[in-house]
Amino acid sequence: MAFEKIESKIKEKGNKEVKGIEGEAKKESDSIDEGIKAEEEKVNKKVMDKRKQELELIPKRIISNARMERKLQVDSKKAEIVRSVFEGAKKKILDLDNKKKEKLLRSLAEDAKKNVRDPVLYVDKKYSKLINAKTRDIGDFGVIVESGDGSMRVDNTLNNLMLRMEPDLKAKVGGILFGD
Repeated sequence: MAFEKIESKIKEKGNKEVKGIEGEAKKESDSIDEGIKAEEEKVNKKVMDKRKQELELIPKRIISNARMERKLQVDSKKAEIVRSVFEGAKKKILDLDNKKKEKLLRSLAEDAKKNVRDPVLYVDKKYSKLINAKTRDIGDFGVIVESGDGSMRVDNTLNNLMLRMEPDLKAKVGGILFGD
């Protein structure tokens, strides 16, 4: 019987230790579970906060893109209007009567001759009766002046003059038309 008592006490002590270990394991497991749940909640909160911020930005992006698109359309329309002003100016010059065209050609020639040594003046065949100059197929209203040795050339044709003046005039015309 003594053996059975010892065996019973050992089993009882073992059961107590097992229950103690199980209790400790349960506490540790519960603690780990709580830690995991807390970490999971933190991660979920971060994800939700980030998603909320992204969702709040969507309308702002849409509005910003719409404003940018509108500005591009307005700027494009303004540029088109300014181009039409330049085209209108060219047309107005080309529609001048011959007396005014002659005066303008002489002015363009005199201006170009100032910078050229031994100048030779060229004009398009279409305008050769308006000014004393050699004819050349220029294909534009205005004059071309070259030095006698051909080393220097001044192109005072309408299209070239407009190209040279356009950058400065665009801003001025835009300011007048649009108050920019």
